[in-house]
Amino acid sequence: NAFDGQHYSQVHIAGSVRRIGDGAFRGVTSLWSVPFTPNLRYIGSEAFWGMSKLEDVSLPDSVTAIGGSTFRFCQSLKSLRLPKNLTKIPEFCFDVCDQLKTITIPEGVTEIEWYAFEGCDSLKEITIPAGVKIIGHDAFASCRRLEKVVFLGNAPEINLTAFDLVTATVYYPAGDATWTTAKRGNYSGKLTWVAQCLPDHIMGDWTQTKAPTEDLFGEETRVCIHCDYAEVRDV
Repeated sequence: NAFDGQHYSQVHIAGSVRRIGDGAFRGVTSLWSVPFTPNLRYIGSEAFWGMSKLEDVSLPDSVTAIGGSTFRFCQSLKSLRLPKNLTKIPEFCFDVCDQLKTITIPEGVTEIEWYAFEGCDSLKEITIPAGVKIIGHDAFASCRRLEKVVFLGNAPEINLTAFDLVTATVYYPAGDATWTTAKRGNYSGKLTWVAQCLPDHIMGDWTQTKAPTEDLFGEETRVCIHCDYAEVRDV
């Protein structure tokens, strides 16, 4: 816990540093940013826990793993870029980061652990990449402003309380048989499920919906076979 509870206005991390240890900056309330180096590989548990002035974080793609509770109680954190090689978002990672508005989950992530985003009250939208297989209990619990959740792939294993106290519209890939009625549950929240064609609609045949006249074109319409999306053309 190298800087635990200390007060610094700025910090320099040498380029040779490959690992930030557990609790390294825990409780440092005076820093609003931390400069990360391209050689960094690992960030330990609670490394930035309770850094109340930390606002924006961009982790380099060299980072392959972060520990649990890494940014827990960083209550000024508004935006964060996660490294593309990350495979797991650990437990309590962003717990009670209640100013966090935007975050992109990397495509390589396969698991979102328990309480990972619990209490992120400013988060309005989240996209779950196709590679995610497990979403742990209370992962998005109490995200009270969360309005839109988009799943890009097959239905993962979702814990029964993953969306506790969340009211949101959830979009899932139309035509994907893994999204059974049982999978489209509330998960302790109030979720409205909508099939969405990703990345493209699969269109049916053109059918005549308005016959042409001497003065006006007619109309043909085709509808996506999985959702209500429709296209109209003059004939």
